[in-house]
Amino acid sequence: MTRNLWGNTMIGRFGMAIAGLAAVLASAGAARAYTQINSCPYTISSPGEYVLVANLTCSGDGIDITASNVDLKLNDHTITGPNNGSGYGINVSSSPSYTHINVQGPGLIQHFATGIYLVNVTNSRIHHLIAAGNGGGIYSVSGGANNHFEENNLPVNNGNSGRGDGITLYDTNSEVEGNDASGNLWSGIADFGSGNHMHHNNAVGNKNLGGLYVVGTNAHVHDNTEFGNAGGIIVGGGKNVIRDNIAEGNVVDDLYEFNSNCGTDTWQHNTFFTANEPCIH
Repeated sequence: MTRNLWGNTMIGRFGMAIAGLAAVLASAGAARAYTQINSCPYTISSPGEYVLVANLTCSGDGIDITASNVDLKLNDHTITGPNNGSGYGINVSSSPSYTHINVQGPGLIQHFATGIYLVNVTNSRIHHLIAAGNGGGIYSVSGGANNHFEENNLPVNNGNSGRGDGITLYDTNSEVEGNDASGNLWSGIADFGSGNHMHHNNAVGNKNLGGLYVVGTNAHVHDNTEFGNAGGIIVGGGKNVIRDNIAEGNVVDDLYEFNSNCGTDTWQHNTFFTANEPCIH
């Protein structure tokens, strides 16, 4: 009898390869296991992946994050605060800094002093969330840098113990893209930082300041739309570039520059009805 040594050897190797692949896939699946959150307050103190599995009603903070490298999915759930001007829906406050925090919707954060509160957070991403009916929507204060705020809906944040902006930004070199920030007490988006990039955002009916309120420096502001706000785009820092925006039907001016003759700010190719300085284009 002739033995098929080649065939037996290859079958054996193929079987070992299949077993190895199965082990790799099992390991990848284990790495993707999410820690489930079904109550509040909840503290995330270790890196990893977390997911809401229930709606949360909280008497203080909702979720506190005290670690870097955290991935949090709201998974179509709601985090509701005490509706008394206190607490943070999601609170990431660190010293010196936390990094690589990913908070992802869909999901709703409501009735807190601030929906999402960030201190010293870098290289992180907040996206596809609704933050409504809070004192402020998203508030990124001292030390923030290189963050991404994308495609969030930030309506009717009313200033109870907060600024009352859709997004309040003290960051450096962060990106604010594709958000809808409308009907807030003060501004849709307020930028007090440096080098931030704001584009393709929509702001309608913000009541006491502008759709975009840019008093930081070196901002790049383009392709935003501002309708029916107290003011459209208000700029007061320096070395900002404001171009290709649409701002119409705002109560005071569609485009407003604090600095005489625009200072070091540059306005280009904007669509508007009214402006307070002839240097605005």
